[in-house]
Amino acid sequence: MIDLAPHIATIARRLLGAPNSRYSTHDQWRYGNKGSLAIEIAGEKQGDWFDHEQKVGGGPFTLIKRETGLDNEGVRKWIADELGLRDDPPKGNILYNYVSEDGTLLFQVVRVPATAKREKFFFQRQPDGQGGWK
Repeated sequence: MIDLAPHIATIARRLLGAPNSRYSTHDQWRYGNKGSLAIEIAGEKQGDWFDHEQKVGGGPFTLIKRETGLDNEGVRKWIADELGLRDDPPKGNILYNYVSEDGTLLFQVVRVPATAKREKFFFQRQPDGQGGWK
């Protein structure tokens, strides 16, 4: 499973729009007229959310599921389509994500391991906005 916590700001903006500036802080965005939906954007609890009215919470995956009404497979497709993140990186490759301050994925550096025929190498890619890479 992809670690979605670094992408929580992008997820929140795509699902909920701009946070309520009256109740939000740098580390926690609040939504609703009274700021009852809290989303941890940074810090130790990054990615966590809690709805104080409904008394429910969770992580980024459950937030997407709740806000979109999609099943697990639908959420995985939403993540791929909206964020350009896939659950299936090539085996052995190591991905280094570079994100903006608001958590938007800017680009990745992919480390391809060495084999008997070649040395390890790196390449960069960025989301193409269509669920793929350029």
